[in-house]
Amino acid sequence: MKEMELDLEFRRKWKKTTDVELWSDAAIFKFSDGTKLYLNIS
Repeated sequence: MKEMELDLEFRRKWKKTTDVELWSDAAIFKFSDGTKLYLNIS
């Protein structure tokens, strides 16, 4: 997440986050437009 805090596009999408799922090795961000972002957290 530290690398993404300066990413302007991610910050814009973050405001539209509807759900976040946490798995053992990934986080899945779901956005209001239906897209998903998979972030590896291992």
